[in-house]
Amino acid sequence: EPIRNLLVAAISLPERALGTAWLYVTDKNGDAEFTREDERMTVTLATQLAVTFENARLHAEASCRTEKLQEEIVERMRAEEQLRVQTTALKSAANSVVITDSQGNAMWINPAFTRMTGFTEADVIGQNMRFLKSDKHDRAFYQDLWKTIRSGQVWAGEMINRRKDGSLYTEEQTI
Repeated sequence: EPIRNLLVAAISLPERALGTAWLYVTDKNGDAEFTREDERMTVTLATQLAVTFENARLHAEASCRTEKLQEEIVERMRAEEQLRVQTTALKSAANSVVITDSQGNAMWINPAFTRMTGFTEADVIGQNMRFLKSDKHDRAFYQDLWKTIRSGQVWAGEMINRRKDGSLYTEEQTI
């Protein structure tokens, strides 16, 4: 049967184009033509469909973001647990461990450092590690040390340092 009447409304929201989507209504029952009220109802229905489509899109996007956030939370929890394990290992190490910035300022020490030197965390954090200098090494010794570590290499050797009480100690160090 041929189409006698056709009413078409775009399925779109004013602030967002949904692409090519249309609502077609054909052959109104009982009347020869569609009325203004039919047009208004069709446009309203098309707008409601657009809102439904947009809500479905937003829901899918929110679900995707929620899934990604859940993955990030799990990853952060794993990283925090690994950090706790590593911190515990460093704190429990029998050897002295000091973490400094690139200028040699102490950022973290373990208890073995305090046992060996007598310096506490409060004494050390933020201080340049040169406070340990014993004056038993010449300038060239320290220049070589800094040249090595600033080039990204590992410096290893024996160093004589000074404890908090002023006594000297010799230590094999890896920096």
